[in-house]
Amino acid sequence: MKKEIGPYITNQLKNSFEKHKENNKNETIWDEIQSTMTCCGINGSNDWGNSVPHSCCPAGSKVCTDKEIFKQGCSAAFTTWFENNFLYVGIVTICTSIIEVLGMSFALTLYCHISKSSGSMNSK
Repeated sequence: MKKEIGPYITNQLKNSFEKHKENNKNETIWDEIQSTMTCCGINGSNDWGNSVPHSCCPAGSKVCTDKEIFKQGCSAAFTTWFENNFLYVGIVTICTSIIEVLGMSFALTLYCHISKSSGSMNSK
Protein backbone atom coordinates (compact mmCIF):
# COMPACT_ATOMS: atom_id res chain seq x y z
CA MET A 1 0.00 0.00 0.00
CA LYS A 2 3.00 2.31 0.41
CA LYS A 3 3.16 3.00 -3.34
CA GLU A 4 -0.48 4.11 -3.35
CA ILE A 5 -0.06 6.84 -0.71
CA GLY A 6 1.33 9.48 -3.07
CA PRO A 7 -1.32 9.15 -5.80
CA TYR A 8 -4.11 8.97 -3.20
CA ILE A 9 -2.95 12.16 -1.47
CA THR A 10 -2.54 13.94 -4.81
CA ASN A 11 -6.03 12.90 -5.93
CA GLN A 12 -7.65 14.10 -2.70
CA LEU A 13 -5.78 17.41 -2.83
CA LYS A 14 -6.83 17.92 -6.48
CA ASN A 15 -10.49 17.37 -5.57
CA SER A 16 -10.27 19.83 -2.69
CA PHE A 17 -8.35 22.36 -4.79
CA GLU A 18 -10.89 22.22 -7.62
CA LYS A 19 -13.77 22.72 -5.19
CA HIS A 20 -11.91 25.62 -3.64
CA LYS A 21 -11.42 27.31 -7.01
CA GLU A 22 -15.08 26.74 -7.97
CA ASN A 23 -16.80 28.19 -4.93
CA ASN A 24 -13.96 29.69 -2.87
CA LYS A 25 -15.40 28.40 0.43
CA ASN A 26 -12.36 26.37 1.55
CA GLU A 27 -9.95 29.30 1.51
CA THR A 28 -9.13 29.11 5.21
CA ILE A 29 -8.50 25.37 4.93
CA TRP A 30 -6.04 25.82 2.08
CA ASP A 31 -4.41 28.76 3.86
CA GLU A 32 -3.97 26.60 6.96
CA ILE A 33 -2.59 23.67 4.96
CA GLN A 34 -0.08 25.79 3.06
CA SER A 35 1.17 27.77 6.04
CA THR A 36 1.43 24.70 8.30
CA MET A 37 3.06 22.39 5.78
CA THR A 38 5.14 25.20 4.18
CA CYS A 39 3.92 24.28 0.71
CA CYS A 40 2.07 25.97 -2.13
CA GLY A 41 -0.62 24.50 -4.37
CA ILE A 42 -0.73 20.82 -5.25
CA ASN A 43 2.49 20.59 -7.26
CA GLY A 44 3.79 24.14 -6.72
CA SER A 45 2.81 27.80 -6.91
CA ASN A 46 1.92 27.48 -10.62
CA ASP A 47 -1.33 25.78 -9.59
CA TRP A 48 -2.59 29.15 -8.33
CA GLY A 49 -1.83 30.95 -11.58
CA ASN A 50 -1.29 34.69 -11.15
CA SER A 51 -3.07 35.00 -7.79
CA VAL A 52 -0.81 33.20 -5.31
CA PRO A 53 -2.22 33.56 -1.76
CA HIS A 54 -0.15 34.93 1.12
CA SER A 55 -0.27 31.53 2.82
CA CYS A 56 2.34 30.40 0.25
CA CYS A 57 4.89 32.73 1.86
CA PRO A 58 6.60 32.70 5.27
CA ALA A 59 4.47 34.12 8.10
CA GLY A 60 6.49 37.27 8.69
CA SER A 61 6.65 38.51 5.10
CA LYS A 62 4.39 41.45 4.22
CA VAL A 63 4.98 41.33 0.47
CA CYS A 64 5.07 37.93 -1.21
CA THR A 65 7.78 37.86 -3.88
CA ASP A 66 8.69 35.00 -6.20
CA LYS A 67 11.81 34.29 -4.15
CA GLU A 68 9.82 33.85 -0.91
CA ILE A 69 7.06 31.60 -2.29
CA PHE A 70 7.26 28.01 -1.04
CA LYS A 71 8.59 25.88 -3.87
CA GLN A 72 7.37 22.50 -2.62
CA GLY A 73 3.86 21.42 -3.57
CA CYS A 74 1.47 20.24 -0.86
CA SER A 75 1.22 16.78 -2.42
CA ALA A 76 4.91 16.15 -1.86
CA ALA A 77 4.77 17.72 1.61
CA PHE A 78 1.85 15.50 2.69
CA THR A 79 3.47 12.39 1.24
CA THR A 80 6.72 13.13 3.08
CA TRP A 81 4.87 13.83 6.34
CA PHE A 82 2.85 10.63 6.04
CA GLU A 83 5.93 8.52 5.29
CA ASN A 84 7.80 10.06 8.26
CA ASN A 85 4.84 9.45 10.61
CA PHE A 86 3.70 6.11 9.19
CA LEU A 87 4.24 4.24 12.47
CA TYR A 88 2.13 6.71 14.47
CA VAL A 89 -0.67 6.71 11.87
CA GLY A 90 -0.65 2.90 11.95
CA ILE A 91 -0.82 2.78 15.75
CA VAL A 92 -3.74 5.22 15.85
CA THR A 93 -5.54 3.23 13.14
CA ILE A 94 -5.08 -0.08 14.98
CA CYS A 95 -6.19 1.41 18.33
CA THR A 96 -9.29 2.92 16.71
CA SER A 97 -10.11 -0.43 15.10
CA ILE A 98 -9.78 -2.25 18.43
CA ILE A 99 -12.08 0.27 20.12
CA GLU A 100 -14.63 -0.17 17.32
CA VAL A 101 -14.55 -3.98 17.61
CA LEU A 102 -14.94 -3.80 21.40
CA GLY A 103 -17.88 -1.40 21.01
CA MET A 104 -19.59 -3.74 18.56
CA SER A 105 -18.99 -6.71 20.89
CA PHE A 106 -20.53 -4.89 23.86
CA ALA A 107 -23.46 -3.75 21.74
CA LEU A 108 -24.10 -7.32 20.55
CA THR A 109 -23.89 -8.63 24.12
CA LEU A 110 -26.32 -5.98 25.30
CA TYR A 111 -28.68 -6.78 22.43
CA CYS A 112 -28.65 -10.49 23.33
CA HIS A 113 -29.41 -9.75 27.00
CA ILE A 114 -32.25 -7.39 26.09
CA SER A 115 -33.68 -9.96 23.65
CA LYS A 116 -33.59 -12.71 26.31
CA SER A 117 -35.14 -10.53 29.01
CA SER A 118 -37.93 -9.26 26.75
CA GLY A 119 -38.61 -12.82 25.56
CA SER A 120 -38.96 -14.10 29.12
CA MET A 121 -41.36 -11.24 30.00
CA ASN A 122 -43.61 -12.05 27.05
CA SER A 123 -43.95 -15.68 28.12
CA LYS A 124 -45.33 -14.74 31.59
